[in-house]
This record gives sequence, structure tokens and C-alpha cells, in this order.
Amino acid sequence: MFLDVNLKKDKDMQDRKHVVCIGAQRTSTTRLHACFHQHPEIFVPEEKELHYFNAVLPPYRDDLKVKKPFITTRLLIKYILKLTDFYSKSKYGARSMRKLFLRGRPVPEYYWSHFSDKDLISCDITPAYSLLSEEGVALIKETAPGSKIIFIVRDPVERMWSELSYHYEKTHKGDLSEKSDDLDFIKTKLTRHHLKRGDYANTYKIFSKYFSDILILVFEEINQDMNKSMRDICEFIGVDAGDKVLGNMPLEQKLNASKKISIPEDIEKILLDFQAENYSNNITLFGNTVSKWKYYDNFIE
Repeated sequence: MFLDVNLKKDKDMQDRKHVVCIGAQRTSTTRLHACFHQHPEIFVPEEKELHYFNAVLPPYRDDLKVKKPFITTRLLIKYILKLTDFYSKSKYGARSMRKLFLRGRPVPEYYWSHFSDKDLISCDITPAYSLLSEEGVALIKETAPGSKIIFIVRDPVERMWSELSYHYEKTHKGDLSEKSDDLDFIKTKLTRHHLKRGDYANTYKIFSKYFSDILILVFEEINQDMNKSMRDICEFIGVDAGDKVLGNMPLEQKLNASKKISIPEDIEKILLDFQAENYSNNITLFGNTVSKWKYYDNFIE
């Protein structure tokens, strides 16, 4: 077990109602954060993605050993990181400090310090937790055993293309589809990261070992009817899903969205081949739940 007796005595943290939202990038989680911010029964930190658990146990670092800091060390780390959070000029600066100080060292007091209102249901929206190893998921369970999990999935190729296009637009100020004649450039993006991002079946299998309350949401359905999706989410969490509450939420406001760019045919084929095994595994596990995916029919035998 990672945590020592000091945390286990603190039933206030252990017994809190908590929600962890994981899953694919580029799935309207910025809008979801804004909606939660308007709900009177839910507390979300100002910083949307905390990246706490993947700072303690970074993905792809199976060699990393977790060591239990003494309470004095944990409180010192908490103090340093809270100062960093306050004075950092960017979220990336704060995350870099977390990676530096938390790697292999769980500091649950720091994690829970982000959820100041103990009377509300707290929510951590960090899609990248879907990349955690089983040890990382076990750490979530030990830190917040009463958590409910919201797992958002998206068509693997559509998700990957959206992420690549978004970052290319940000870094190169251009349209990635214009690189369709440079397939070698596209092939450099076929990384382990992108493959794991689309392996929802494996993520679900790991999380379901530790959590029984898991809500699967399909991005394509969220995009089609955010109002219905938010009602489903609120009912799952156990909070008011009435018209008055939902009426105060920015349900139709698309935040941090990238412009829609069609996938060139040659690139589409490369990405489909790359994600083929993920489609097979995901459809085997989720079945008709993901039937709204654009390429769902391509992999139905």
C-alpha cells in the first residue's frame, strides 16, 4: 500500500464523494469543466487538469518505484507545490514542478488541497489518467476509494487527427491536411502515445478492477446532444439534473475547439491501419455503445 496511517486516519478525505473524469483528448472536457463549475453541488478546481496521479506515476515508467514519504516530507512538498501553483505564470510550469517533486512520491494532502469545499462533490477532470498503469489506477483507488469514474471515448482515428491538427495549427500556424503529400511526416506521428490513447478497452479493463461505478460516454453523442449527456452525467453523479441547473451551464458553447479539417484520404488510410487493433478490441468490448463512431462499420465483420 502506498499511503501511511496518517492519511488513513483522515476519514474526511477517504470518505469524500469524488468523481474522476478520464478518457480521450479533444472530447469537450473543457466545456464539461465549465458546466461543472456552474453546478451548485459540484466543486472543480480552477485548473481543469491536475495531472496529479500521472505526476506520481508517469505513464511508460514501469521501472519507477513508489516510496512513501514521511508526513513531514509530504507537508513540505505540499507547501512548495502550493506556492508554485500560486505564483506560476502558466499551467505547464506548475505541472513541471509536480513532475519534479511528486515522481514516485504520493502526497495526498496536496491532491486534496485542490478541492477546498468539502461539502460539495469534488471532480478531477484529467483525461490523461487513462494512460496510467494498473499501479497508478490502484493509487487513485487508495487515495479516493469512493470515486465514480466518467470515461469519455471517441473514434480513435477522429480523436488522433483532431489532436494532431490542433497541435500543428498551434505550433506551425498551418493546416495539417496540407501535409498530405508528405506521408513520411505523418508516419512520424504514429507513436506509442497515440496508440495507447485509442486503447479504451485496456483502460476500461484496468479501471473496472478497482471501480464499479463507471459511466461510458461517447464523444460523438455528447457533441450531438450535450443537454442529454449532461443530464446523464448529473444522474450518474447523484446531483440535480433539472432544467434550472442545466440552464445556467454553457452547454452549447464549444471551448478550446479546433477548426474542423477533413482527413485527406491517404492519411486516413495510414491512421486506420495504425488504429486497426484498437478498433477491434474496443468494438469487441463496447459493442453498439460506440456505433456512432465514424469508422465503426469498417470493423464490423
